[in-house]
Amino acid sequence: MHIIGAQLAEKLKAEMLVEAPGVNTVSFDSIVACDMMSDLLSMMNHGGGDSGVSALLTGLTNKQVVRTAEMVDIKLIVFANGKRPLAETIELAERCGISLASTEYTMFRSCGILFECGMKDVGGSN
Repeated sequence: MHIIGAQLAEKLKAEMLVEAPGVNTVSFDSIVACDMMSDLLSMMNHGGGDSGVSALLTGLTNKQVVRTAEMVDIKLIVFANGKRPLAETIELAERCGISLASTEYTMFRSCGILFECGMKDVGGSN
């Protein structure tokens, strides 16, 4: 199942912090939830990144999250637990064309909501 950016934010009751052009109409087909950027790179480089457009759900708010997302062509980063990035992270995301959102939901609850919506993990299965 695909879900557009605006629907994904709505389902997670997420506040958009950075809205890159077109994010509300981009069709996301998978989600990756992790805090270790080495895990993100590994998942996306071993079959996760070939199925379409993915979003990242994480608790990390530093600039490295945006840099890593840029490397694997992630268009939307959602911060769990109400976390908000520093201004330097927001500025970098704007320059890179990556959207940022923040949800009060925990990582676990966010994953459950997205699973119920039919989203798949980056490995391609539900």
